[in-house]
Amino acid sequence: MDHKTIHANGLEFAYLDDGPAEGPLALCLHGFPDSAHTWRHLLPELAGAGYHTALFHSGRFDYLGMQSIIRNRGYQTLEDAGSIGGNRNSSFGVDEPSTVARMLSWIDALPRGQRFALTYLPIAGHHPYETPERGPFPEREEIGRYRNALLYGDAALGELIDGLKVRGLADDTVWIIYGDHGEAFGQHEGNYAHTFFIYDENVHVPLLIAAPGQIPNQVRVRKVVSLVDLAPTILDLIGATPPALYQGRSMLDAVPRLALFFTDYSLKLAGVRDGPWKLIQELDSGRAKLFNLDRDPQESTDVSRENPELAERYKQATSLVFLMPSTPSQSRLSWPLAVGPWSPPAGIPHLRSTPP
Repeated sequence: MDHKTIHANGLEFAYLDDGPAEGPLALCLHGFPDSAHTWRHLLPELAGAGYHTALFHSGRFDYLGMQSIIRNRGYQTLEDAGSIGGNRNSSFGVDEPSTVARMLSWIDALPRGQRFALTYLPIAGHHPYETPERGPFPEREEIGRYRNALLYGDAALGELIDGLKVRGLADDTVWIIYGDHGEAFGQHEGNYAHTFFIYDENVHVPLLIAAPGQIPNQVRVRKVVSLVDLAPTILDLIGATPPALYQGRSMLDAVPRLALFFTDYSLKLAGVRDGPWKLIQELDSGRAKLFNLDRDPQESTDVSRENPELAERYKQATSLVFLMPSTPSQSRLSWPLAVGPWSPPAGIPHLRSTPP
């Protein structure tokens, strides 16, 4: 299964918003459960259904409090750069081929026929965009180094894909490949990297779902989705019912939804995307800008005065999620609803048949 094959047997989402997260990731689900379940928490329940769960990270779990995020979340195996070792070692972590080799060794050690859910979190693509060798893009500017780093990370992912193919596992594996933040290079004043603003260069990320046994052809889905939709989508793909308490919903349905995002590294900014409309609000001051991305993809013209009712509705949506006191589990019953649909969702295949 080369890159063209995995791309041809899957869903490519044209617009995915990230929510609060970090780095390109790949999730591999090998095998299907014997029966469908209604699951409250994704990883513990995958383990309970017979999947061995693992996370391999080319960086270090001690970075920026990551330990509190990944511990006690249902991963039975957790390895970072310290456990993996590698041919190239730096303060950021180890080289991607070493992480791929370690993941394949882990798969080889599993009992034959063992189902697994494997998460791969590389560091390629993160500043300072280092690669073992020079790439094809000029490196005098950061965006060239960034593109070279993406190519390097893509090649490592290709090695993982090829490794599963050689082992005869590729055709029974669901691949979910996504980024959890964008990267800015001065498209808006003062906007570099990914933490300070929530323009599209910060929050618009790729998402590809490949399921060779379930999705026969490439489909480009032109609707707004968010990373909070990933967990219910995974459960939907393997024949399980997502819990009602999930804030997200399966990407495989045709129901329009809002994508919401937030940052508080400098200004507290919250945003919402609904079809072509996007609102960015300063939570402390209440000031907001409304953009129509179909007409203004660069987010350069505020049209909130021309559309006051729409702007106010989206401000209420961001306030509901980010300013109201939170409950132990804010269900999607209180999640703001889309104003749209602005256009019919395209290309959603029917994938809910009972898995083999």
